[in-house]
Amino acid sequence: MAEYLFYLKLTARGAWEIRSLQEILDDTVGMWRSLAQTELEVRAVTGKDDFVAIGSADDGVELSADQIALRFALYVAESGYLKIESSRAFSLTEFYAQAEQLPEHTRKRFMWDKR
Repeated sequence: MAEYLFYLKLTARGAWEIRSLQEILDDTVGMWRSLAQTELEVRAVTGKDDFVAIGSADDGVELSADQIALRFALYVAESGYLKIESSRAFSLTEFYAQAEQLPEHTRKRFMWDKR
């Protein structure tokens, strides 16, 4: 199952409609559920973004997990209330497994000189 992080920021239109934000976010979560058939967790955050959402998706019959994430991002952007950036997330187990697959010469080239 592929995991995705979505970074959401209110647009000027979204800020203007702040009192409708619960409905806007409920609609956003509903779209993820309909595409991915899984839950989307949304958190309000401090910093450059206003919200972070975390979701997972499996390859389906019609769409791959990446296509589900892309279609979701397009839907959110089209609404005009939120700007969205997305990232594919990997578990540390997946990360370490890929690091172990690096050719030996690559690892040596980037190691600090121990002299």
